[in-house]
Amino acid sequence: MSDFPQFETPVPLSATETWVAEFESFDQRKDSVYYYVTVYGGAKGEKSFFIEVDLSLHYNSSDAERDSEIQSRLQAGAKKGRANTKYEGSMIWQMTRGQSDD
Repeated sequence: MSDFPQFETPVPLSATETWVAEFESFDQRKDSVYYYVTVYGGAKGEKSFFIEVDLSLHYNSSDAERDSEIQSRLQAGAKKGRANTKYEGSMIWQMTRGQSDD
């Protein structure tokens, strides 16, 4: 279990779309977290991709402030409907769950 939030309950994106996000990894070197985001509904159906959230500006923030920023960045990424990183998941993630939605 991570110290980062999971977004398992669908979050509204538009009148016909929602998104969920699964925490995948924390890169301590870059101070970034990676989430596997899935957008449901809309004209495109279901689409999944990775979003990277840079936490370096939130080093001294409370967990609540950091989590709010993560949710905001994931919401923006879900709205764009595409990855903002070349990250494709850890080797373990790819072996147990991974799939490519290129």
